[in-house]
Amino acid sequence: MVKFLMLRRQRHRAPGLLVYLRGDGHYYRVVEESRFDFLKEIGAADVIDRETLNADSPKAMLGEQWAGAYDTVGGKTLENVIKSMRYLGVIANCGMVGGGALSTSVFPFILRGVKLLGTDSVQCPMDLRLKIWENLAGPWKPARLERLVRTITLDDLGENIRAILQGKISGRTLVVPTTGAVL
Repeated sequence: MVKFLMLRRQRHRAPGLLVYLRGDGHYYRVVEESRFDFLKEIGAADVIDRETLNADSPKAMLGEQWAGAYDTVGGKTLENVIKSMRYLGVIANCGMVGGGALSTSVFPFILRGVKLLGTDSVQCPMDLRLKIWENLAGPWKPARLERLVRTITLDDLGENIRAILQGKISGRTLVVPTTGAVL
């Protein structure tokens, strides 16, 4: 059973990420432009290029693929995800890195019962936020997250900023204030 699909695109053409989680919390699929081997190592069962979701399609609906999606990209990617949703699929959207405009038909909504929900992080009550963060730090925490984090010092910052802007670094970069400090 697919739990959700996450669409993420970083600024400056850095690799984006698309993740399905099965009901048991294990990765089902991940989509990223590069580093397919790395994605397999952290649990991806399948890897495809994200540009497949960014392609032009004149069709009002595409083949049913996704049971659910979490989208931070928006734009054409969101349009194609909407067109590809399974019957009664749900999409939560909180981003527009790929564009704020949405140009699609109503067919997926009326023929498949697709739902598009906005994600509010501003007015979300603190008790709900705390519950979500507790779950993210506990039962929902993906395995091998440490593989996604690199630690650098302030001395390395300039070089790493250039690499991030060129799309050569994915994951998270933790900057520590002193040389040689490790968390």
